[in-house]
Amino acid sequence: MPKEERDPIMDIVNNDASMYQELENIFIRWYRHGTHWKPTKALAVAKATRFAGMIGQEHSQKDIREAAKEILEDYENFKKYHEGKLQQIKTSESDEAKLVQFWDTSLHPDVAAQAKHYEEIVRRGGIHFFRELIPAPPAVVKAALEQGDYALETIPAEAWLQAATQIPYLPGRELSPEEKVEALKHVARWHYGI
Repeated sequence: MPKEERDPIMDIVNNDASMYQELENIFIRWYRHGTHWKPTKALAVAKATRFAGMIGQEHSQKDIREAAKEILEDYENFKKYHEGKLQQIKTSESDEAKLVQFWDTSLHPDVAAQAKHYEEIVRRGGIHFFRELIPAPPAVVKAALEQGDYALETIPAEAWLQAATQIPYLPGRELSPEEKVEALKHVARWHYGI
C-alpha cells in the first residue's frame, strides 16, 4: 500500500494564518534577544515538532529536521529584513536631524519654522510617496533651485496643483490644496532636487 503524501511542515505553516502568526511571534521573541543571539538547532527542532503536532499528521524525524532548518533560515531572513529597516530608520532620523540643524543655522527663523512644519507633514505621509508626485524631473528641480527659484515657480502652477490632487487625507488633519502644493515643493527642495 503506497504511503500517504504529506505536505512539508513549513509549507503548511506558511499557508495557515494562525500558525504563520505564531511563527512570526517566535521570530519577534528571538529577535528581542539581540542581533548576536542565535537560536540553537535544538530550539528550532522543538518549534518544528510543535508545528508538526499542530498539523495533526505523522511526520518523520527527517521532516522535522527539514522544518527546523527552514525555521532557522527563515529567521535569518527575518532578522536581515528587520536590521535593514532599523538602519533605514536610523539613516532617516540622522538625515532629519541634519536638515533641522541646517535650517536652524542657515535659514531665517520663519523659513526654518515653515520647513520644520512641512517636514513633519511629509514624514507623516511618507517622503517616498511625495517624491513620486513631484511634477518635474530631479534635474529640472535642481536647476531651478540653483538659479535661485526657491518657490519653484518655473514649474507651472497647474502641474503642482494637479500633483497635489493625488495626496490623500493624512493623519492629523486635512490639508488645503495650497498646503498640499507646499508639501510637494518642500520635498522637491529638500529630498528630491538636491
